[in-house]
Amino acid sequence: MSRERVSRASAELGTAALDTLAQSILLEDAAGRVVAEWGARGIPAVALKGLALLRTVYRRDPGSRPMADADLLVPPERREEAEAALVALGFARVPGQISAFVPRSGTPPLRIDLEDEIWYLGPRGTRELFARARLASPASPARRGAGAAGEIAIAIPTLEDALLHGAIHAVVMHGQLRPVWLEDLRRLALLGPDWALVAGRARAAGLTAPLGIALERAARSGAPVPAEILAALRPRGTDRLRAALLARVLARPETAGTGHLLRFLFRRGARAKLRALARQLFPGREFLARRYGARSRGEALLRGALRPAQSAARGCELLARHCLGRGRAGAGGRP
Repeated sequence: MSRERVSRASAELGTAALDTLAQSILLEDAAGRVVAEWGARGIPAVALKGLALLRTVYRRDPGSRPMADADLLVPPERREEAEAALVALGFARVPGQISAFVPRSGTPPLRIDLEDEIWYLGPRGTRELFARARLASPASPARRGAGAAGEIAIAIPTLEDALLHGAIHAVVMHGQLRPVWLEDLRRLALLGPDWALVAGRARAAGLTAPLGIALERAARSGAPVPAEILAALRPRGTDRLRAALLARVLARPETAGTGHLLRFLFRRGARAKLRALARQLFPGREFLARRYGARSRGEALLRGALRPAQSAARGCELLARHCLGRGRAGAGGRP
């Protein structure tokens, strides 16, 4: 069915966008099947990032937004059930990954990223995001009347939540602002979000500096961000040091592990930082088994004993690289 829809859409789209559209349709179909199965089990879900944007700002031209995976958020208390449903649908965890699942057979691999909390919101804020989410159906010409799993309505964040999440995911999680992410922010800004609400949520999470940097660069790309919002988000006090480091990170190619360092630096409050540090250094046996493939108690203990020193060394290396190294433009990886 997906191939038939791709064939119908090819007459309406240029060849340059066809591959992107095909991948988007296949990923939406996979996400639709997953969400339908979760719904049958009473598991709520919210689409994030590219999957949500395909149903909002890219509704009319889905072939212009590359998407390498489908990000789905479930409540933390339902994660194990959600994983079991993925396995029942024929998905398997990607080796060495915690949240990534792909079908055990078939090509191309259709990756589902399963999340159970948005790190800067915490459990309460994530529940509030769930409560604000609304259902949205695909509206591209390739979808109408197709009757496939991708036609299933999926909950998506509000405009303000999507804009904040897009900015923070790019700047803090990846330390990059790729052209595709700047275009996401530009299109979201054109819809006229409640800017005071966006800025207020960033301030509550201690993320005014990353949001301000992201919106300033989006504004240079044509995003209609009010000048007073940019002024309100400019870093002050000790935030200037973190903002300066972030600017250096953004000027360098994407480096594995940088997101962990930035998330630690931008967590609000010493208690949250200590909890995050403890989870990073001492994650538990189940995490070690999934991350490193530890199959025995002895191997898990060895991995667990080595991890604190390895993590600390990697953090110091990244901090030195970004603080002392020369910045240069460049980016890589998947959108």
